[in-house]
Amino acid sequence: MSVAILKYSSCNVASLSNCLKLIKVKHYICNSAKDLELASVIILPGVGTFEGVIDEIKENSTYDVIKKKAKNGCKIVGLCVGMQILADTGSELISTRSKGLGLIGGHVQKMKNFHTGWNHLNSDSKSLKNLTKFCNKSFYFNHLNYIQLNDKKNMKMYSFNEEIKIPSVVINKNIFGFQFHPEKSQEIGRKLLEFCIKGNL
Repeated sequence: MSVAILKYSSCNVASLSNCLKLIKVKHYICNSAKDLELASVIILPGVGTFEGVIDEIKENSTYDVIKKKAKNGCKIVGLCVGMQILADTGSELISTRSKGLGLIGGHVQKMKNFHTGWNHLNSDSKSLKNLTKFCNKSFYFNHLNYIQLNDKKNMKMYSFNEEIKIPSVVINKNIFGFQFHPEKSQEIGRKLLEFCIKGNL
């Protein structure tokens, strides 16, 4: 298994890298298409804006590599904005929709208020393999935008920010999205990330 953290200019990957070290997952940090080609798992970190991250990964040609590798079965793990760019479209900074990676059907849009701090995960299903271990556990969120999914079956767990039901864990075959920051969610977050990377979700 070869795990790559894709670095973009808006994110500091130190906490994510430290998290992977604690769960003994060997990994490397890169921002080039050539280096990303070597990965069997690609992690998209969670800091930045939808348009900013998409523009950067298009400029450095990692956008096309991610799409190609996802199609070929590579595990893609998106955290916070890294999850949001997996969607078809988003409009965080401008009113017109920008094209995302298109790996999870849906559109990213703003909420009225920030969702910041600790919140727990809910699930309506009890047949989600090891995901049930994370029901009612608290994770750290920090975002203003969320994905409105085309197919609600992809939403495996959710949280509430006021009246909005936020897709917090989204899975579409080999594509995994976490709206929260597992790397900032202490031991429970590390365990979730470990289960995901090692194929236990």
